[in-house]
Amino acid sequence: MADKAIPGFQKLSIAQIPDVGAVGRYTLRFLRRKDGKVVEDKEFNVASLIDNALGVRAVQSVKCAKADRCSIQFVQGVTRNAEQIELFYNSRESETSADARTFAFSEYLRQVTYSLSTTMGVARQEVGEYQHFWTLQLQDDGSITGNLLTAAYLQPQDALFFEAPSAPVVIYSNILSLKPFPPGSGRGGGRATEEQEEDEEEDEEEEAN
Repeated sequence: MADKAIPGFQKLSIAQIPDVGAVGRYTLRFLRRKDGKVVEDKEFNVASLIDNALGVRAVQSVKCAKADRCSIQFVQGVTRNAEQIELFYNSRESETSADARTFAFSEYLRQVTYSLSTTMGVARQEVGEYQHFWTLQLQDDGSITGNLLTAAYLQPQDALFFEAPSAPVVIYSNILSLKPFPPGSGRGGGRATEEQEEDEEEDEEEEAN
């Protein structure tokens, strides 16, 4: 099966796994809010994932003005697979173990990708739906290991949609290893926002297989 309409069969069709099957190494950033809770810096992390997967500074900007939507604008001419990506987060669930050492969460996304087409002045539009399932476990040395499962779904216009209208047609699995940068290392900078400057930053390096 080589249906490019299925998320993951083409580069950037899953924004947070830009090149499915490739080994990746990139920086993630987390912010400690004023209420003490730690949350991911989604704008920085999405850009870091894509830039490192493509090997160039491909992302011009990421804006997540709302909790359920992110807009990714690409540097013109860097890739034919995307000029702009819109991510819509339709549902999220999370759970923490009693000992607070294991954290699991999921999020269902609709991704709309705009890219170059063969028609002058008309952008090609691809719609994909997929769901991420993250499981992260804190280790004694302070590192985090985990797994990311991604289930990809068909769209109604696909000829095989009614054979699997609500079931995933493919599931990708990635092994994760997160290690914090030493204090004062100065790693993980760039793409800062005003909110980042006000909050405490925690940078981690992630490897995905």
